[in-house]
Parts: sequence; structure tokens; C-alpha cells
Amino acid sequence: LLGAWVFGAKWCELWLAIDVLMCTASIMNLCLISLDRYWSMSRALVYHRQRTRSRAALMIAVVWFLSAGVCLPPLLGWRKPQVSEVRCELTDEIGYVVYSSMGSFYIPMLIMVVVYAKIFQRARQRVRRRQLIHSVNMAALRNSADQLRTRTSSKPSSSKSVSPGDTDRADEKSDCAVTERRNQSEEEEEDADEGIVPVDSEADGGGGGGNSTVVEPLTELSEALQRKRRLAKAKERRATLVLGLIMGAFVLCWFPFFTTYLLHILCRCVSHLVFDFFFWLGYCNSAINPVIYTVFNKDFRQAFRRILTCRA
Repeated sequence: LLGAWVFGAKWCELWLAIDVLMCTASIMNLCLISLDRYWSMSRALVYHRQRTRSRAALMIAVVWFLSAGVCLPPLLGWRKPQVSEVRCELTDEIGYVVYSSMGSFYIPMLIMVVVYAKIFQRARQRVRRRQLIHSVNMAALRNSADQLRTRTSSKPSSSKSVSPGDTDRADEKSDCAVTERRNQSEEEEEDADEGIVPVDSEADGGGGGGNSTVVEPLTELSEALQRKRRLAKAKERRATLVLGLIMGAFVLCWFPFFTTYLLHILCRCVSHLVFDFFFWLGYCNSAINPVIYTVFNKDFRQAFRRILTCRA
């Protein structure tokens, strides 16, 4: 605002160290979130048991420790003397510039790209596997329903006299079969995308009326599987969108700054105006990330709500 730094060299060094600390911690926390998602997907059962509060606190502490390792060297002497008293600028010591750029951005970016690529690959494999299982389930259901319809249509409507007692027993048996099939259908609908839906052949043995009523739950189950398939595709598109937004915002905001940071030291060919613009663009990433995560992730929304309302 004043157009010059008026707080002296020591405060400038401290402010720059805190600035590097916060930016590096922000980037490394994004890297940690990507690793957390990958471990949750690749080792779901084991990792969810291990992901305790103490372990999460330890991982966050490691992030801040690594961030401190990037920001502290200039305070310990790895810098060139401050030339201007009216400007507070990042050190132009070439060794530290390369070190801090690698630690603050390029290494975390490489980790995030690899991890999110693996997450996307695993998600695609899971969707393809579920689609294959869905196809087998649908084929089995259609075949079973066709067999039931064929057997029903081939049987005479009434070929002999039936006593009232036999009719009652047959109706009772048919009702039991239909109830059992509906209960099984509900269980199979819950696990439809994890395994092959079994088709019970005992239902074929009843009378014509029993077979026709058994076809209805099979049709309902077929429609339920189709709904699950559409939901799986929608989730895949949503996951792809979120991953694209996270990586896109991260790279677009920080890559220009760290590239111009290196060029500014190596060739002095970047104007102060361009450098300052990309500097503030990097800050914008820390403001964008909470919006991206809370809009598209229910867990983050709930966590932010607990934090803002001071609830544990």
C-alpha cells in the first residue's frame, strides 16, 4: 500500500520465512490429501482402521516440519545480503531458489500427479469391473425370466381337477416362494455391484401362476441394477471433475509463479509486474481449495461446519 517496505531488514526476513512456510504447508497439505485418498482406495479396510486422530495429527505435524525445513535456511544464513531497504523480496541465492522450488512445488506436484493418476486408473478399473458384473447379472436375469415365461406358456391352464385342499397348499407354497424371492432380491440389490446375482432354479417348479409372479421381482431387480449402473457412471464423472478441478487449480495457480521465480534468478528476464502478478496468483490457490473441497465433498463440508461452530 505504501509502495515501499518500512519495517526494516529483520522483519522482512521474518515475513518472507512465514510466507514461504504457509505457502509450502498449503501445497504439502494438498499432497497429503491426495495420498490419503489413494490409501483409502487401495487399502480401504486396513487404512480405515489405522486412520486415527493421533495418526492424522502426526501426518499434519510432518507436513509442517517439512515446510519449516524449506523456509528456515534463509534465516540461518543461506541468503544474499538484502540490497534494498525499501523492497522486501525473496532471496536470489540460486542454490536456495532451486532447493525451495523443488521442496515447495515441483516434488509435491510430481507426487500429486502420480497419485491422482493412480486414483483415476483404479476408479476406471472398478467401474469397468462393475459394468462386467452388471452385464453378467443382466444376462442371467433375462435368461431366468425367459425360461420362466416359456415354461409358464407351455403348461396347460387346467389339465386335471384339483381338490380345494391341494389348491390351498399350492397357493401357500407359491406365496412363500414369491416372498422368499423378494427378500433375496432386496439383498441382491444391495450387493449387485460386488458379485454375480444368483438365480434360484427352485422357483421353476411351481404352478403357472407362481412362475408369472416370480418374473416380477426379477424385472424389478433388473431395473435396480440399471439404476445402480447409472449412479456408478455419475459418480465416476463427478470424481473426474473434482480431480480435474483440484489439479487444474493447483497447477494453474502455482506453476507460473515457480517458473518465473527460477527465470527471475537465472536470466533476470521477468519484469516485477509479471512476477508480482504470478506471486498473488499463487496465493489465490489457498483461497480456491476450500471452495473446491467443500462444494464437491460432503466430508469436508461437515468438517468445516464443525470447525466453524467450534464443535469437536
